[in-house]
Amino acid sequence: MKICAISDMHGNLQDIDIPEADLLVIAGDLIPLSIQSYLKQSYKWFKQKFLPWLQSLPVEQVVFIAGNHDKFLENKSNPDFKDFLDLFSDGKYIYLEDKLYTFTNKKGETCTIYGTPYSDIFGYWSFMESEQTLTKIFSKIPENVDILLTHTAPYGVSDIILQEGFYSGQHIGSTALADAVKEKKPKYVIHGHLHSTNHEPETLGDTTVYNVSVKDESYKVVYKPLVFDL
Repeated sequence: MKICAISDMHGNLQDIDIPEADLLVIAGDLIPLSIQSYLKQSYKWFKQKFLPWLQSLPVEQVVFIAGNHDKFLENKSNPDFKDFLDLFSDGKYIYLEDKLYTFTNKKGETCTIYGTPYSDIFGYWSFMESEQTLTKIFSKIPENVDILLTHTAPYGVSDIILQEGFYSGQHIGSTALADAVKEKKPKYVIHGHLHSTNHEPETLGDTTVYNVSVKDESYKVVYKPLVFDL
């Protein structure tokens, strides 16, 4: 099964070339920065821009999660949220928020994906919690899934910003997520959030970890989508 993975588009769809694949997974931060605080505009962009773009892609199915900039997906009291959930009735796209999904391609091959949008606290964004709370959230992750789709990185791997002028070379991933990965042993962790960390595979216990952000810290598209065979 061919998997394609991206993250952190921040509204930039036109500069991302998605190849043919069975499954596209997106690790959050979908919405343009200019409208991220405006729920009505965010829903409008999502329905009129993002979903048609997904529909046009040469993939069988798309599975995605939210990120810390996707405020409109956190505000479930908003009446537009039910309309948002109703958009996924045709099976082309699946939104995961602390949920497990099994994808079966046309050949009958299967892939299990568990998606969670949460990150450790950094500023005043969405889906951010303390490491103590994250430990409880990540305890729900099932064992031995094929893909654990997260927004943040686990501490110690794929979590050092490499772009000059940003941070000072320290690990800044989530310790709660790292502990969960070592316990639950997914085959892959696919994440974004930390734009310019290493995009090559790194290993945490029995798990391969990839950063799939397409943008750097200056919000320029500089990375290509990850493509791999499951």
